Amino acid sequence: MESLYKQAEIKIVNFLFALFWAYNYLFVLVEEKLKPYGLSQLFVIRNQLVEPNLDTWNCITMVNMNLAKPKLIEQYKCGSEEDFDTMTGGELGETLYIRKCDNYRISVIKVPGLIKEKFSEFPNLNNTRFLNIMYFNKAMKNPVKLNLDISYIRNGNEVLSKTFVYRMLSYQYNPGDYMFDDTYEVHLMDFNIRKHVLNSSQYIYFNDRLKTGYEVRSVVNNPVSVETSLKVDTSLKVDTSLKVETSLKVDTNIDSNTNADNVVSTNADSFVNDDDKAADTN
Repeated sequence: MESLYKQAEIKIVNFLFALFWAYNYLFVLVEEKLKPYGLSQLFVIRNQLVEPNLDTWNCITMVNMNLAKPKLIEQYKCGSEEDFDTMTGGELGETLYIRKCDNYRISVIKVPGLIKEKFSEFPNLNNTRFLNIMYFNKAMKNPVKLNLDISYIRNGNEVLSKTFVYRMLSYQYNPGDYMFDDTYEVHLMDFNIRKHVLNSSQYIYFNDRLKTGYEVRSVVNNPVSVETSLKVDTSLKVDTSLKVETSLKVDTNIDSNTNADNVVSTNADSFVNDDDKAADTN
């Protein structure tokens, strides 16, 4: 009986989560439709978002950058252990998958065309610590500080991508406290006084097997497509150079025992037909 109650509870919670996500997406559409009439300000949220008060949950997050103002679109799921690798990304580009567990979180991003090696180990605690993480935008007079929860600092996790950063801003600040677009920069410093500046196409990957415990990666770096294009270019250059070298060798062999005048006259005679040659002989 207890398992039946648990399953019923999970279904109810997921149904409420689905309503929230539908409302959030509808919220975006309604606001955009009312903007020409000057009524969009009625739908502006004055407070930062709040995560569900549950021990465990999964969250699928995307950012719609095609609107006048970026909008966060999220779907929370309770009681799901679905593998992130089996999930398909959305049509908005980068998709962020977050799983809250008892004392840690899993954070993975998926981008169309981006090929990554799957991290199949247990997400153990990573030793990396950051002194500060600051968000800069040219449209803002002053930067704002981002607080990265230590539960995210686990081996295999991917954090501070564009969607991750916008989610942090949405949950830590009011909408009027910041501006968000693709020109932002995230300045961070770790405990070893190493500094990094991330743009909207970069993120942090944690792994203690790396020398520094983490590295900066890019979502636009696709090794397969780059390798393919290089192979095509190289083959074309090699073929062209071979043809040129062959023609030069042939010309050199023909002209080796002949002076320039003889070559010219011989080439000219080659274009005279047989009738003309007979007339000249007579």
